[in-house]
Amino acid sequence: MGAVLAALAEDKSWNLSSIELGVLGSYALAGMFVGSFAVGTLSDLLGRRRMTLACVTLFSLTMIGVAWAPTPTWFAVFRFIGGLGLGGVIPVAAVLAAVFVILIPGRYAGPPKTNAEPDATPSLQRT
Repeated sequence: MGAVLAALAEDKSWNLSSIELGVLGSYALAGMFVGSFAVGTLSDLLGRRRMTLACVTLFSLTMIGVAWAPTPTWFAVFRFIGGLGLGGVIPVAAVLAAVFVILIPGRYAGPPKTNAEPDATPSLQRT
């Protein structure tokens, strides 16, 4: 967004102040905040794979909308909606990665033990 804000600041047709540029840069972050909570909950109900694909599609389509936004208002709307998609991908992808790491037998068994740890717990060495 840093490179885009510089270009938008120089664009005389939109005539944006520095405060307006800052607000435009914040819409995606606000969308990510809302999206992470909403999509995290929906992924438990509808499925993580389905929600991951929906979020990536939503983000991709809205970034096309951002590129073609005719006014700052449309730019902000597309950035917020894109933030919803991107914010949804992050928690769902983290859970999917954790699930797949656990499901691969013999690939991961926790952090490696050091000599300083007592032998009271089962070995967590990689196999």
